[in-house]
Amino acid sequence: MALHLTESDALFVHTPKCGGHFVESVLKHFNIAYTRAELVNDACPRHGRARDYKPAAFTFTTSRTLHAWMRSYYCFHMKMGHNKKIWNENTDYPHRVLGPPMKPWQDFVRTEVETATEYLNSMTEGCDRVIDLGDIINGLTDVLQKLGYAQVDHAAMDALPVSNPTHLLVELGGGTRARPREDLFANIDLVPEADFEWNLDVVPYPFPAQSVDEIYSSHCLEHLECPHRTFQEITRICKVGARVEIRVPHPASHMAMVAGHKHVLSPLMVENMTDHFPELHWKGPRRLVLESLTYGPTGWLQRAKEELPFLHGLDDQTIMRWIPNTAHESIFVFRVAENV
Repeated sequence: MALHLTESDALFVHTPKCGGHFVESVLKHFNIAYTRAELVNDACPRHGRARDYKPAAFTFTTSRTLHAWMRSYYCFHMKMGHNKKIWNENTDYPHRVLGPPMKPWQDFVRTEVETATEYLNSMTEGCDRVIDLGDIINGLTDVLQKLGYAQVDHAAMDALPVSNPTHLLVELGGGTRARPREDLFANIDLVPEADFEWNLDVVPYPFPAQSVDEIYSSHCLEHLECPHRTFQEITRICKVGARVEIRVPHPASHMAMVAGHKHVLSPLMVENMTDHFPELHWKGPRRLVLESLTYGPTGWLQRAKEELPFLHGLDDQTIMRWIPNTAHESIFVFRVAENV
């Protein structure tokens, strides 16, 4: 994407995953006239470089450090890897080399440095000014004011929301279903159908630290060798404030220990881990805080209410907590917090 600022004959070239949508929101906010830049060759209009567009008097772009760009690119395409349309564009955008399938993060960041460096260099080549994304407010204010847009105010720009953020949502153990948890979740499991084929007993998981916005897992942790290790890994890959929903068989359910299940995760165990003895369980910079605990019913719930008079007046959640086989699953909802 490139934008031509018509009054100043300036060209903004959008380096992918470097804040281009924010720049466009700034132009709209300050009523700066622009049009989509005119291509002069057969490059993709979404990912063209400065040389692919009609020349302008001044050309600028935004960029970020190499490692930060690789992380943002990786998280975006882990999220979007199931969307085959983004991989089929007739362009030299680096996904031709970098994926899919995406490599584990540790391998990706080690082996693809040269490709990523060449790509970032080609995107910024020919630009008169490259604005660092870490200082985009100051840099963009300076550029626009020098171009003659006196209405651009630093404080007003600073108050604008970030546009088009990358939210990485992950399902642990989604199984063989093509899209087990809505289209926005990337499924990681040891099956070819998963977005990311991975053995969840093996840590670290193939995600950068503090890159995941939300995690969902349904009837997976009871199959793993060490659920507590999984909890620790969740805190590593999640951002502070991330929502984590974990569903496991209720310990008093007849499905709690069946073939293939290696553990029972009881409410008391989770409450001890997060509320009563966190200093024994959380050694890293982040921890899980239990926000809610609810239960999913079995067909026995209604039968128990009909046949056991002493249950009359009790709500379903209380009954499912204490009466065996009335609850199918325990549903834990956590937030990732700083470990203090």
